[in-house]
Amino acid sequence: MRVFDVDRKSDPPAADDEEVQLLAVKMELPQDKIDANKTRHEKRKWIFASLTILLCGILFVALWVSMDASKQLSPAAEGNDADAATTPDEKPEPKVPEVNFGETFQRYLPASELLQMWESTIDAKNLAIEMEYVSKIGRSIEGRDIAAVRLGNPAANKTVLITGGVHAREWISPAALLGAFLKIASSTDPSLLRLFQKVRLLVVPLVNPDGYDFSLQTNRMWRKNRRNNEKGNCKGVDLNRNFGAHYGAVDASTSPCSETFRGSGAFSEPESLAIRDLVNSEKSKGMDFVGFIDFHSYGGLILYPPGWGKRPPTVPEKTEQELKDLAGLISRRIKQVSGYDYKPESAQQLYPVGGSADDWMYTVSLTGLSFTIELRPSDQNVCDKRCITNNGFVLPPSEIESTSKDVMAAILTLMEHVG
Repeated sequence: MRVFDVDRKSDPPAADDEEVQLLAVKMELPQDKIDANKTRHEKRKWIFASLTILLCGILFVALWVSMDASKQLSPAAEGNDADAATTPDEKPEPKVPEVNFGETFQRYLPASELLQMWESTIDAKNLAIEMEYVSKIGRSIEGRDIAAVRLGNPAANKTVLITGGVHAREWISPAALLGAFLKIASSTDPSLLRLFQKVRLLVVPLVNPDGYDFSLQTNRMWRKNRRNNEKGNCKGVDLNRNFGAHYGAVDASTSPCSETFRGSGAFSEPESLAIRDLVNSEKSKGMDFVGFIDFHSYGGLILYPPGWGKRPPTVPEKTEQELKDLAGLISRRIKQVSGYDYKPESAQQLYPVGGSADDWMYTVSLTGLSFTIELRPSDQNVCDKRCITNNGFVLPPSEIESTSKDVMAAILTLMEHVG
């Protein structure tokens, strides 16, 4: 500490209290001056200590602000930049588009929006499974494009064909098929990826876009396409009576006003013709069709050929047994995945028809493994809880995501069987 002489402007060397007293005695200073000097010394000491504390506080705050700013500017700290923390030797998992299933399935999408979901997901070009969107394999009777999607290894010649939306009022078919696709597209499961290296999927998500939109917007229970028939005022052809296998054999009306009107001839409709031409085109490239599923509603059924007559001798016994066993396996897999019961049975047990898609694919595929799956609900008796009205076709959107699990389980089970 220092003692300041009021008569001097310069400061003498520092000294402790005893030295101050001795110095004061030697200098013969009055006591009141000694007390005044000690008081001023204490004030200076307090001010110095306060300034020291304040300076340390300022330095601490400045250091904290600097560190916080450096964290915010660091790329590795950004939550959206996962790659910044990845070393050059590491391979990050494949990125897929984020899909909010709740928003996607709060309603049934119009044809254009539904197909846009397929296309935009594939256009992301960062999926674990190779996919290709074919915007037009044909045009509907009203001029809408009929799209197809290829999923899997292009070099794999084993192909499974999947179709949906053949009948307009069966909205759950294309919707659940989209849901299954989004689940497959977002998967990085190694066993699933290996499966798609061996077997390729060819999907036609919405065979009947005209009828579907007409049902969505105008007539909820519309079934057929929108063909303007020459005779009479009744529109539409039942596309599932218009295929070339056993055309017109049974339950295929010649009346344009009938729900099951078969059309003017086999493949008279551009929608069924697009399926035929697609299959023939793929076969000409060396693709072997080893399985087929056509998704419909409703009934909770897994149907297999024959469906064209009341007698079953047209299907070889060995093939029929394989169809029966595989239908049972699909049923069990669906039960494991979603808890829903599907009943396997021959299509003719439900009711025989002529000109159906599954019977035609049975005749042209390599294995004869052809199915029609009638999706939820199992019958109208359960519609009090599941359906908007007492009508099995009118399944609420809340059922789409769970039904898509049924669809995915069925598709993967068939692929595993043929792979």
